[in-house]
Amino acid sequence: MVYATPGQHLPWGYFLRAITTGKPQATTALGSDLFDYYAHHPEEIAQRSRAISSNPSRRAACIFFDSYSMTGMTKTVDEF
Repeated sequence: MVYATPGQHLPWGYFLRAITTGKPQATTALGSDLFDYYAHHPEEIAQRSRAISSNPSRRAACIFFDSYSMTGMTKTVDEF
């Protein structure tokens, strides 16, 4: 799971603070920007790569778009 790693879930705890202060949430949560954090945590990059390459969301999207007619639609919205 991609969001189970500290580099992905810890910054979200500082979301409101980032909005109110303008300071990046990753820097506050991790002590560095996300890319520097990942440079020092290669195991998280490996886990993220495995999760993305399995890509269950892509399979689900393909099933969805193969199942429904999009005729006449001009926009799709993803609430995530």
